[in-house]
Amino acid sequence: MTAENVAVPESDPVFSEVQLLPSSLKSFKRGYRISNELVRHSVLAIATVMGQAIVERTALEIDAAMLTGTGAANTITGFTSMAGTSGTTLAASATPTVDNLLDGQASLLGANASLETAAWFMGPTKFTQIRKLREGSGTGSYLILNSDAGIATGQVTTTGRTSFRLLGCPVFVTTQLPDVRAGGKIILADMNQIAVGRDTAPSLGVFTETFADSDQLYLRVVARYDIKPLNAAGIYIITTA
Repeated sequence: MTAENVAVPESDPVFSEVQLLPSSLKSFKRGYRISNELVRHSVLAIATVMGQAIVERTALEIDAAMLTGTGAANTITGFTSMAGTSGTTLAASATPTVDNLLDGQASLLGANASLETAAWFMGPTKFTQIRKLREGSGTGSYLILNSDAGIATGQVTTTGRTSFRLLGCPVFVTTQLPDVRAGGKIILADMNQIAVGRDTAPSLGVFTETFADSDQLYLRVVARYDIKPLNAAGIYIITTA
């Protein structure tokens, strides 16, 4: 606080920074060969069909890297390997409770993160376990109800696609997170405090002459991404021992 007609004090604030996409970071790259006979004889436009499948598989690899990448050998460091995150480890094979989820939200609030821009990431098994939680000894009413009010899990359809909300935050169900009872993970992260860098989105190249001596068509997909936390404490991870 500064009084009227008093010189405004100066200071030198200290900032940190994160570097995205360093030159040493590896890319996602994969090449495939298919024979021209297959291209000509297939009922479907096989190059297009395979290209779409390759791009989809690459997208899943990117998801896995951003969620659980270890950062080894100049690769992406995902949520579960980022330094400074918060979290809890449950007893072996335990089912997460609503209290565990609320603790995650409390951790984010205590780290100056926002629940308005936070999102859950979990596998389908974990998500189903949470939806099956019941009152009492497990025989009463479901704790997680379908409700647009977002009391627990709201199921909202937008442009024909179903999305889910859990305790007011959107849920992204992914097969790229450990989903078993032992070792499974649930991530809550304020996505407004996550920086994502993209050099190139998954792009498919079709080359007709690269392997002309073998009469083959060459498909190649390339993508390059990076991810870093701006506030690592804004990430909370629930792990089953």
